[in-house]
Amino acid sequence: MGMGADAVMEDPNAAADPSMAGDPTAEMPDFIMREKPDIVFTHWPIDTHRDHAICSILVFDTWKKTGCFFDLYYYEPMMGNQAQNFHPSDYVDVTDYEEIKRKMCYCHKSQGPLRWYDGYHIKMMEFRGMEMGIKYAEGFVRVWQGPSRELPGLK
Repeated sequence: MGMGADAVMEDPNAAADPSMAGDPTAEMPDFIMREKPDIVFTHWPIDTHRDHAICSILVFDTWKKTGCFFDLYYYEPMMGNQAQNFHPSDYVDVTDYEEIKRKMCYCHKSQGPLRWYDGYHIKMMEFRGMEMGIKYAEGFVRVWQGPSRELPGLK
């Protein structure tokens, strides 16, 4: 939605030696400005996973520094485990896409999807689906500032 499929901010030095990582507070605005997205999804900031919380703050700071030119949505990583106090403003019906999501998540073997997909993601999608009266949904929190583009499948 405005960014190329390969638009991923990575720091190759960080994987080998975290002390060699670049300054993400400087790199994030440059990355976002270069890509010119219409919409950005990031982790919910109240998250027990420190990297998720830091990423969220960097994206929010960039959104403010760049004049809020893109729509900003927070997503829920793991209900009840990582994300805390998450109350969606928007829902997307993902019923028809659960199998694709499962396959994609299971490609990330290093992340141990057997431990978390069925135990957290399915339950989270079922719970958000119950809130909407459908089988599976995902919830998002929109940061309100100016006009908005509707999410596909928005309920």
